[in-house]
Amino acid sequence: MSKPIRITEAFLQEIKKDFEATLRSLKMSDGKVSYTKQFVWTSKEDDIPILEFTPLAYVKMVSLLQHYSSEVAWHGTVTRDPDNPLHFVIEDILVYPQQVDGTNVNTDQKEYTQWLYAQEDEVFNAIRMQGHSHVNMGTSPSSVDLTHQEEILNQLDDDMFYIFMIWNKRLEHTVKIYDLASNTLYEDADIDLVCPTLDSFLEEADQLVKKKVYTPAKSSSPKKPAGYSGYSGWPYYGQQGEKDEDEDERDPIYGYYYGYGYEDDDDDLDLPQYAGKKKKGKQKH
Repeated sequence: MSKPIRITEAFLQEIKKDFEATLRSLKMSDGKVSYTKQFVWTSKEDDIPILEFTPLAYVKMVSLLQHYSSEVAWHGTVTRDPDNPLHFVIEDILVYPQQVDGTNVNTDQKEYTQWLYAQEDEVFNAIRMQGHSHVNMGTSPSSVDLTHQEEILNQLDDDMFYIFMIWNKRLEHTVKIYDLASNTLYEDADIDLVCPTLDSFLEEADQLVKKKVYTPAKSSSPKKPAGYSGYSGWPYYGQQGEKDEDEDERDPIYGYYYGYGYEDDDDDLDLPQYAGKKKKGKQKH
C-alpha cells in the first residue's frame, strides 16, 4: 500500500490528536515515551504505477548482474509519460566509477562528481534511478542502503521523482518509487514492473518454423503369423506347410499349420514338435 513522503497538514492534525490520546492513556515504566505512527494513502489504493524497462536497459542491467560476482551499482535514465504520470520508462543503464567487493559499493565523491557533470544535459537531467546488486543474497535494503536512499531523497525538489532498485542474480528485486510530485512512496506490490520478454518474437517464429515429422519406413519382411505375439522373425523351424483336409486342429500356440504332425496311440492329433524333438507314434503324411 502506498505511503506519503511528507507530512501534510491533515496528517499533522491527525498526529496531534492521536499523540495526545496516547499520552493520556500511557503508563511509563522507565520515564520514557515512545510513539510511532504508520501512514498510508487509503485514497490511492487504485493508483498502480507502471515501471517499464526498454529492452536495451533490461539487457544491460541483467548483463551486469550476471557478469559480476561482487556487488555492482548503476544509474538509470528515466522518462515519465506527460499524459500518464503513473507511467515511468527506464530508457538506459549507466555505470559510474566505483570500488566494489562482495558486499559493498564505494564511490569516491570527487571522481563520481566529475563523471556526473561530464554527462550531456539530456542524460544528466534524466538520471532518476539508482540500482545495485546483492549478488546471491536477498534484496532487502541494508541499513547502509536506507541511509543512502535518504541522502538522495533529501536532495530532490518537491516536483521530482526517484527510483531505487536492488536485484540479485536470481532476478529477485526490491523496488521503490519516490514520487514527490504526488507525495507518494510506491513499493514492490504497489508497482507494475514490466520487463521485456521474447514471447511475441517466439510466437511469430512458431508460425514459421514447423517440426518435420518422420514416419517409420514400412518393413519389407513377411508379417508374423496371426495370433502369435512372441515370434521375432520369419521363417522359423522349417517351411510353412499346408493344412490337410482331414486336419481341423491348429497349433494353439503359433496358430499355424505345418505339413506334418504326429498322432499318439489314441489317434489324437498331437502338437507339432519343434527343436528336433519327436514324439513316439505314427507319422502322418
